[in-house]
Amino acid sequence: MKYKGMKITLAGGLAVLLFSVSAYSATILGFTTNKTGPGSSYSITDIGGGLRQLEFGSLAVTQAKINNNSISELLGAEIDIDDVVIDSSTEMLLGALGPINLYSFDVTTGTLADGFKIKIGMNTVLEADLILDKLVAGGKSAFIDAGLTFDLTNVEIFTTGLDADTIMFLNAFLPGGDIVLSLASYLNYIDTSIRNGVVDKGPVSGIITPVPEPFSYFIMGWGALVLYSFKKMGFVVKR
Repeated sequence: MKYKGMKITLAGGLAVLLFSVSAYSATILGFTTNKTGPGSSYSITDIGGGLRQLEFGSLAVTQAKINNNSISELLGAEIDIDDVVIDSSTEMLLGALGPINLYSFDVTTGTLADGFKIKIGMNTVLEADLILDKLVAGGKSAFIDAGLTFDLTNVEIFTTGLDADTIMFLNAFLPGGDIVLSLASYLNYIDTSIRNGVVDKGPVSGIITPVPEPFSYFIMGWGALVLYSFKKMGFVVKR
């Protein structure tokens, strides 16, 4: 059997290696509603003038892994996210997901200074500003959106008394982090709750991954250039 135009895979493999060296996909922090904590559910309430306040309730870390190794000291740690103000008058229909319409609402708070914290007991171990954009809702679910995620900036960590694995884990977040966060309603359609100021409640879940440092972007770009150069050279294996 003859194979024509089989491009050599060395460049692809090298580029994948360079991308994997620079990526932080091996570090992940997951959290969800603290089932045992008081006021564990989020709430959406009317604060007047068409503004709605979103309070995230009590949240706890459910997974903390680096290179697939669990960081036990962080499991159960408390997650604090400051209250977010939503402008119901900015509602915009984005389209339909099957039978469900999707709506976006502007978040008026913009940047929450020290709006995100991780606490072990009484001690804050990570603190960061939170940059917010929009809340997108469809049916009984919603997520906060700034592009596809919302971001941590100006991250600070406090390492006193922590073990070495925890410090290594937290250090990965010093450049910042991308958060994917979702809400689910027990009571109402979330877009209806925002529009009408109806009190709503439900669970929260989220995942944070660190973002690459500038040097890592350089390495990623280098990998792309290597791949491109091999493509331009046009190595072909013929049998």
